[in-house]
Amino acid sequence: MWAVVFAAFLGATAALVLFWARIALSPPARWTEARVRFLGHGQVKGDFGELLTAAILTQQGWRQLPSKIDAGGHGIDGLFIRRGLIGWRVLITETKCNASSYRPAQLETAKLIRALGDLYAMGALDWATSDAIIRALKWRSPRVRKELWRHHLHIGHTTITRTNRLGVLNRHPRKRDTAALMESLAMMIGAMDREGRYVLTAPPASSARAAASR
Repeated sequence: MWAVVFAAFLGATAALVLFWARIALSPPARWTEARVRFLGHGQVKGDFGELLTAAILTQQGWRQLPSKIDAGGHGIDGLFIRRGLIGWRVLITETKCNASSYRPAQLETAKLIRALGDLYAMGALDWATSDAIIRALKWRSPRVRKELWRHHLHIGHTTITRTNRLGVLNRHPRKRDTAALMESLAMMIGAMDREGRYVLTAPPASSARAAASR
């Protein structure tokens, strides 16, 4: 009698463990680019990529400075500063999404110096800041870093590659999983974009199936 009860108890316990294990091993559907549609002109996806870059770097303690010369996006994709152990450090970024083409001229030092001069001339940067960054670029200071940030929206990954003075990429990119941040930003932009001009987001496939079955 007790053997039967004990066997039944073990069976129920095993079933409960398997039930909770199944829940634990079944996370929500992972981000895929198929769940968001960028509307309007092609620059919208690029703007999303730059926002993603800025969000990651801000979380790491970088402060973003004005870097755009006009509404068309000309200038520098991203200009960031952060106080290090000895003085300030500068990070200049170029952002691409998926297979968008990159040209070394986009992060070439001479081009960046011209853009910084334009930013000062239009009042976006003060003289001390623009002059300090220009001098650091000219002197090839290690306090200034240039990087290409490529967001692979279709798989939820970001690769970060440093460049040399001429904007040529090195051979050792860093890779990080940014799927959760991509999803969160897309959802928030979709919520703010009430007229649906820029982004349309779709629920995960599991949520869509659940809604359809109600």
